[in-house]
Amino acid sequence: MDGHQLQELAVFVRAHSGKGAGILWPEHAAPQDWRGRPDGLAAGLALLLDRPVAAASCAAVPFPNPDDVLVFQLRGSSGWQLTPPGTRAEASPRKLRLRTGEALFVPRGYFAQAEQTDSSRRLCLVVGAARTA
Repeated sequence: MDGHQLQELAVFVRAHSGKGAGILWPEHAAPQDWRGRPDGLAAGLALLLDRPVAAASCAAVPFPNPDDVLVFQLRGSSGWQLTPPGTRAEASPRKLRLRTGEALFVPRGYFAQAEQTDSSRRLCLVVGAARTA
């Protein structure tokens, strides 16, 4: 992954942190770019954001999560239902579809539920709170 791709991703995370969920249709990345080494992607993003970033199994990421989560759709698609924190249980969640090559930002505290086919594949990064001096 080159510097343009990481910069675009960092801008995306900064734009949505503390504001809400979002989907990135990368201008500088193709689906195969997310298939690199997850730890390298996490380290590069951590440097740009000055926040801890770690690769995680998407199946192991709990929702609601105490940290922000980035989901990269590597292959296939997945359906998502997102409910902001403090929303009543009977409120209808925001529904969206994440397609190959797209990235989803799920802010801390959101309840997220994913549905995917057996052939789809995704990568998750957990983005921790900003570092303080």
